[in-house]
Amino acid sequence: MIIIIPYLITFFLSFVFLSLAGREKTKHKKVLVFIGLLIPCLLAGFRAKNIGTDVRIYLNPLFENALNSNSFGEYLNSTFAGTWSVKLVSSFEFGFSLLVFLTAKLFHNIHAAMLLIEILIIVPFYKALKKLFDDKYISFGMLLYYLLFFNIGLNAMRQFIAISLSFLAFACAIKKENKQSIAYFVISFLFHKSSIIMFLITIGYWIVNFKDIVFKIHSRQISLKRIIALLIIALSIFLVFNISIVRYFLEFINLDEYSKYLGGETYLLKSKIISKLPLILFVLWNLRKYVKVNRLNLFWISLFVIEILVEQLSSINIYTIRVSYYFSILNIYLFLDIIRNLKKHQKLSFSYLTIYSIIYWTYYFAICGAHETIPYVFL
Repeated sequence: MIIIIPYLITFFLSFVFLSLAGREKTKHKKVLVFIGLLIPCLLAGFRAKNIGTDVRIYLNPLFENALNSNSFGEYLNSTFAGTWSVKLVSSFEFGFSLLVFLTAKLFHNIHAAMLLIEILIIVPFYKALKKLFDDKYISFGMLLYYLLFFNIGLNAMRQFIAISLSFLAFACAIKKENKQSIAYFVISFLFHKSSIIMFLITIGYWIVNFKDIVFKIHSRQISLKRIIALLIIALSIFLVFNISIVRYFLEFINLDEYSKYLGGETYLLKSKIISKLPLILFVLWNLRKYVKVNRLNLFWISLFVIEILVEQLSSINIYTIRVSYYFSILNIYLFLDIIRNLKKHQKLSFSYLTIYSIIYWTYYFAICGAHETIPYVFL
């Protein structure tokens, strides 16, 4: 039990401070938010160098190369022994390489890099929720993030910076802050090229965010947005089971380094569906009323279905599940939006999702040891 206490205390304290901030109307609000966001960042910054698989695989080697380089150019041209081959520093995304180089030269301590990485994950995600929801929902959204994704971010650091920044870009797009949205998308791409997935999701949002057209077929009303949602889901099912098309597309847009993860045949992973079953039931229970509020909500339901389908790609390669993270992170928006729109049984919904998330975190991270983040060890 003691090996998971640092995480649970961190999640609880951050949730409490952010909840208090949501009720505070004075100048103390910013202080409470600052403390609430700083706590998980400090936990990430003060962890040992063996917490998170990718810390060992690329963060520590990149940091050592940065310390031993006399210039940024020399650093980019340096190499280190990777898991399967020799890695060139310049093969990593420019933004992440620059971040590691600057922290190495300024602080000479890898824990400073870990701290800054977590800040670049936590703060943009909070700002995105702040744009999309009232204060009373934000603390719960952060709690869901901690239980479902925090430990993954301690491992997949580059991608989670990109996910968080691109989620903020998406939030800006929803609020029609287009210049900020483009800027955040560009920055996210500098940390991980896979952020193009969130950009494509944003384009999908723009496409469906038009005035709905309802027409009659045999005296039955048909919504164009509903047709589009069904077509998106059908296309996703087709692509999941015809993965070679996706592979050719990645090669076409110059992301062929990711196409190698898609070599093989897809088969059904029942465990992925079972682990999502409580969430599927939650969405199905509220589906009719949620869609009735706004037909655009079909878009969020479509993304939820696509995420379940994309998770099946991990049957090809374990790393392809990281593609689904961009859809998974948007589930937090879906759950909060369902609760916001369907005010009845809000406390029950909060409790249901919290209990599921705690059980999920305990099994996936604490028992199964996913992403090698437990037991927690201080530096």
